[in-house]
Amino acid sequence: MFTICVYVNQVYVNNSLGDNSQLFTILLALGLFYPATYELTQTIKDGAEYWEEIWNYSDFIHIWSGVLNIGVQLILGPFHILARGNMIMVVFMLLMKTFFFLRIFKSMSFLVTMLRCVIYDLRIFLTFYAIITVLFSLFIDILGIGNF
Repeated sequence: MFTICVYVNQVYVNNSLGDNSQLFTILLALGLFYPATYELTQTIKDGAEYWEEIWNYSDFIHIWSGVLNIGVQLILGPFHILARGNMIMVVFMLLMKTFFFLRIFKSMSFLVTMLRCVIYDLRIFLTFYAIITVLFSLFIDILGIGNF
């Protein structure tokens, strides 16, 4: 998580990638090394039973989207639309994994459960809100606001 925070801060917030693009993609790869080795070890140890739990699929999606992200960042650059979309997916998966691991701590368990229930209860409103946001962004795009 720390490596993603450093990368997003340096590349997207400060806009100071410069000639260090390979250094930052190595930083992303180092952030994926431990989860990838851990999940591969669990897959070998558990065999076919590993795929019975849904969280294991999200772990592999996180790892493979991270690997895809590194490739897209190297080939197309961090400011290409595919790189940005993939980075959003990687950060979203990392956020889900962080909430999952926060349940381990007794003092955080009730908070994570409460957030999960609130988000589940608000799913219809959030869907409506997303549709309205997309429509308004299309209106702004058609008007050309911010494109001059």
